[in-house]
Amino acid sequence: LVTMPVRPNIYSYNGVIKSWCNAGSARALQCAVLLLVELAKNGLHHDETFTRIEQLSSSLLDKGVSQRKVNKTNSSRESKPATPLALFAGVGIAGRMGYIQLERPAPANDSCKQPAEDNDESEREPMGLLTEIEIDVFPDLKSFQLVLNALEQQAMPKFELMQQILAMLEKHHPHLADISVYIFALKALAKVAKETDDPQSSLAAAQHASTLLSRLVYGASEDGTKLPRPTEHTFLLATNAWSNAAAKGLSSGIENAGDFAACEMDKLLLLLEAQKFEAGDGSIACYGAAVRTWASLGKSARAETLLEKIAQVSRGQPLDVIYFNAILDAWARELSSTTESDRARERLENMHEMLCKMEGPSPFNVEPDASSFNQVIRACSAPWTKSTTWSDALNRGRALDIANDAYSKMKAVSRPDAHTYVHMFRALSCLLPPAGTSDEVGLQRLQAYKTVFHSCCIDGQVTKTGMWTMKKGVGVEGFFDLLTEELNGTSPSLTRNQLERASEWELISLLPREWTRNGKRYKRLNKRS
Repeated sequence: LVTMPVRPNIYSYNGVIKSWCNAGSARALQCAVLLLVELAKNGLHHDETFTRIEQLSSSLLDKGVSQRKVNKTNSSRESKPATPLALFAGVGIAGRMGYIQLERPAPANDSCKQPAEDNDESEREPMGLLTEIEIDVFPDLKSFQLVLNALEQQAMPKFELMQQILAMLEKHHPHLADISVYIFALKALAKVAKETDDPQSSLAAAQHASTLLSRLVYGASEDGTKLPRPTEHTFLLATNAWSNAAAKGLSSGIENAGDFAACEMDKLLLLLEAQKFEAGDGSIACYGAAVRTWASLGKSARAETLLEKIAQVSRGQPLDVIYFNAILDAWARELSSTTESDRARERLENMHEMLCKMEGPSPFNVEPDASSFNQVIRACSAPWTKSTTWSDALNRGRALDIANDAYSKMKAVSRPDAHTYVHMFRALSCLLPPAGTSDEVGLQRLQAYKTVFHSCCIDGQVTKTGMWTMKKGVGVEGFFDLLTEELNGTSPSLTRNQLERASEWELISLLPREWTRNGKRYKRLNKRS
């Protein structure tokens, strides 16, 4: 352009920024950041914000920071990507206004930087030359969107750098303060909260997201710049940041960190309600994220309260079944540590009631999936799994009724999976009276297993874990009786003697393929001993 009577405009520079952002290397992204700074400070007096951004851009070159992968499908197989210097060498020679040398700025703390390795080509790659920025060319919204989007796409976004770019925009180009640039920042914070290994860093990222959202809610920056109003999407991103922080605290064994993050999510929900949005998918997803977080922390009562709130704000819209499954899972985990029989029955009634509401007319516009039924069936045996003596016949009987009802309803609306049958075998083992009680009870017990096992074979959901669970519940003799009887109709050549001599793993391989055609996909249920 500079060799012709044409003056570059902002679209020209945006093309350069876009190319560098799409290159996928840390060096190229640093070039995009530095070019944005040159555009932003065009004609302005020196400001420490510009210097700070230039220093922070060096952090993009830190060792061990994985960069965004580039889709090379459309790139030429024969030619190598040009370096910034090769791209702009001709422009540099003919430039009528002199050069801007895009050099690597000095880092904020030189003492913390390690010397570059000799074999690191990216460190030796020249930054490139550009003609001096046209005096009357300034960045537009697209310029900031390109750079912030590229920074957010990094494996571990550098939020401090993004924060300084936002500060530069608000201070020197306030007319470009569009909600889209803040969305990129909130996305980056949610990603940092999820990907970092440090629970404290995760909490800090979520706190930054809340602070940024609060600035948008109150509509002004520290220097008085008018900011755009937040949207449901901005609330969802901030909520996700806290959800990620809670999950990080929980996985690290820091329960109070998870509780703190969940409480902060509740504060965001109150702030969301105050905005008087027309409740859409974004608002529902915010409540849903809080439901899942509280449920993961074992606080099922709070999660259930929020679920009722979702039913109110959704106004009949279809809801995601995952919110309901999260509460069912929390109840099931609670029952696994419950020793009080009456309390266990009360909780099972709660689960059964929720499952019935999901199926029939109710404020919840949702359909249960396989996981919904499996959670209920799994929970029915949980309180008595470790019991060594038979007791609580009444409560166990009711638990078995609930398990059978959930199993029957599941067969009516969808095909049970391999987990369903494992849970049913375990429920029969824990909830039926012991075989030694009487001959009649023993026959009833065997018949119950026979019915479930037959359906398991028909559905092709036989797994090693399912076989082991059934064998443990029905006994060795009963197990081979059931197996032999079922095989008579499909593989009469297999004798009982062959089955009894086979190991657990060999036994599975001897069974008809039709029995395991679907169950073999469940790797965890088919592990070798």
